[in-house]
Amino acid sequence: MDGELIEILILLCLWVVSGGLTLWWWLNKKQRLSKTRAVIAQTLMIPVLPFWSYAYFSLHWGEPEGWEHLIDLVIIVASSVYQLLIVRFLLRARFPSFLTAWLVSLVPTYFFFVLSMPAHVSMPGNRPLVTKARGEMRFLTDALVKHREITGTYPIPVNDEGLEIEPVLIGNATEVTDATGTESIALYYRGPSVVPNSLIESASMAQMPLDPFKKGEMQTYNYGLGLYGKGRGAFILSSPGPDKIDQSDQVEKLYLDVHAGNPEHFREDPESNRIRYGPTNGTKSRGEIYRNYPR
Repeated sequence: MDGELIEILILLCLWVVSGGLTLWWWLNKKQRLSKTRAVIAQTLMIPVLPFWSYAYFSLHWGEPEGWEHLIDLVIIVASSVYQLLIVRFLLRARFPSFLTAWLVSLVPTYFFFVLSMPAHVSMPGNRPLVTKARGEMRFLTDALVKHREITGTYPIPVNDEGLEIEPVLIGNATEVTDATGTESIALYYRGPSVVPNSLIESASMAQMPLDPFKKGEMQTYNYGLGLYGKGRGAFILSSPGPDKIDQSDQVEKLYLDVHAGNPEHFREDPESNRIRYGPTNGTKSRGEIYRNYPR
């Protein structure tokens, strides 16, 4: 059996037992309640875990689009009502005891949720990982823009050995004459090319965010850069997504080379939509998760 699956099952069992005992300890002060009944009640709350986790990541990392965050809030309210009904009717807790019991039962939920977070997101499906990747790309975008404001240029992408990659020169350019690209056009994307660790210091980060879809490789997000002369630059961040098929060279070439960093042309190109990951196609659908700048 997979090691991560064993870890999830152990944490789930500990959550059920600790949550049930917490409910029993709290409610047994005011009414007679068996430990078995309390553990059964906690077990019946398992279905809400994916919804709580997804709503948390969506609110924390997601980009609000339309009614997306309103839906997240509805999910939270519906999950809470479901849990309250279990405490109220299965455990026969009266008002306001069932409200306080529900709040107390959230303590082990939060504890085991945090405990499982460092290595991976311990819940079925990839949607929270997609939300996490999008949020971290948004954060890295801000960090890269800030780096340019401070230094005058974007950091050069590096390969998997931490060395700056060689540029692809465009047009009549024969060399990159300066760091800002004012006298030549150069594209840095032929992979693997990722965000350099030098960004950590300029962005005041504790560590570089790691792509959740590159497990075992300990790599951050793919990063392609275009310098187009007269100080104009563009970049794109990407992740293989749930299918774990790296198409970063394709999406970087399309944005940086074919459309020369023009976000409008890139957005209208059917090919960019074909490459892009679509959550409505299922958690295993093909496509890259990416964020381009300018947008």
